[in-house]
Amino acid sequence: MTSGERVTDRRIGLPIAFPIALKQVIGGGVIVLTGTAVGLTGTGAVLAYGIACVVVLLVSLPYAVLGAARPMSGALYQWPARFIHPMAGFMGFWVVLGTHVALSAYASTFGATLHAGLPVIPAGAAGLGALALVVGLNLLGTEMSGRANIVIVLLVAASLAALAIAGIPKIDPHRLLPLLPHGWSGMLAAAALLTFPLSGATLVSELAGEMRRPARDVPVAILGATALAAALYVAVALVAACVPGLPSEPSLNVVARRVMGSPCAAAFALGTGIVSMIGIMNTHLLWGSRSMLMVCRDGWFPPGLAQLNRRGAPIFPLCLLGAIGAVPLLTRLDVADVIRIGGLGASVSAVLSIACSVLNARADPVAYAASPLAIPRPALLVVSGTAIASQFATMTLLLRTLPARLALSWIGWVAIGIIIALCRKTGAE
Repeated sequence: MTSGERVTDRRIGLPIAFPIALKQVIGGGVIVLTGTAVGLTGTGAVLAYGIACVVVLLVSLPYAVLGAARPMSGALYQWPARFIHPMAGFMGFWVVLGTHVALSAYASTFGATLHAGLPVIPAGAAGLGALALVVGLNLLGTEMSGRANIVIVLLVAASLAALAIAGIPKIDPHRLLPLLPHGWSGMLAAAALLTFPLSGATLVSELAGEMRRPARDVPVAILGATALAAALYVAVALVAACVPGLPSEPSLNVVARRVMGSPCAAAFALGTGIVSMIGIMNTHLLWGSRSMLMVCRDGWFPPGLAQLNRRGAPIFPLCLLGAIGAVPLLTRLDVADVIRIGGLGASVSAVLSIACSVLNARADPVAYAASPLAIPRPALLVVSGTAIASQFATMTLLLRTLPARLALSWIGWVAIGIIIALCRKTGAE
């Protein structure tokens, strides 16, 4: 198999890569899931966000180390294929492909927000329309969608910062106690749920092969975006959990109306429920098609499926991701359950990629030492082992809180991937 370090046109610089990473980790999760987290654990949502952020930063470090040393387009497929086994690469791709069900959660939030402002527009139709719009935007090419993302992420970050600034002075400190009104189980369940959207910055590694300076830009984008978002997430969770007069499971739009007043809350809803959801779907599609291009070119799927249009955008992969995102919308799955399904696939992929970070350092210690982010190998081993353990714990918690039929559906998805891998193995090697 030839899963080497293929390099495409290097058109992505840090001004595009950083907003892509930041938009993957900021906006979507905090908007869609903060109310759910508060409902699960009350004021413990603040601690849940804090724990989730620490776990995600721990997991992100091996990604940043490997992304700096081995930048590849479609890295979540190419790293396991190169350092573990071709079939591990395919399974890494397959579970990541399943995480794009999360597109439906963001499209659903878009539709609900638009419907609240314009009741004449059905929420479901608005969500599907938004998803189709973003697929069309990505078909116009990486540079077009990347520039749009810069504007979107600035608007979303400003909206969330405004909510935190307006809300923190209105916090009732007494509401922080008891910190865990529903016990540790609720808090840990919330933390596990939050790790998937919080870990989005690592996915910028999928675009490393298209970056002008990946050795610098991958670590800066992954670690910088995650750290910046972590502080904002904790502040927003503190407001949602500790401002008096809010319901037990408040949406951020409800929080905004309570702390900002109606005119500012309307602007907040526009920035987070409309603009942010377009942005998070945009970045999902921007990075999500890269591994499929490598999979097709390596023979796991027919190479014709990797065909690019005149603007260099992959037609079939983008349409496939859009279809995967549409299925939960059409079947009306619960948003939190959709995120849990995505989190399971993301955790499996993370285990593979983290292991590759250690295997890369062992396979070529000289080249590893020359990397701009070459932390001592014993330290990398400890960090990676801890990160892998955290991912297994996350998977356990997610499976425990996912309805049985959906857990079986996810297991069935993995089984289908294994069957395809076994059937196509000979042709791909």
